Amino acid sequence: MNLSDARNEADAILLAVQRALGSQAWQQLRDEEKVSIRVASGHLESVKDGDDVAAICQATEALDLVTLRFAELMMEAAAMSASRGKTEGRT
Repeated sequence: MNLSDARNEADAILLAVQRALGSQAWQQLRDEEKVSIRVASGHLESVKDGDDVAAICQATEALDLVTLRFAELMMEAAAMSASRGKTEGRT
């Protein structure tokens, strides 16, 4: 992966996490999970503008790993919302 791709991937995951902080899924996380996500996000923010592709990739992977449960909760919420929408549309 080149530097530009690594930075783009880092920016994408950081933006996704930032947008999701106000979600119901965020509220369902345990405090230690929230701390892990904030720490990993902060670390990625600190390395993403550097020139070390390996460091950016490692920090991106670390954030991806600590957000797995968060992503699962968001997917569950989206599926439930879509299911409710289909049910409410029937009369």
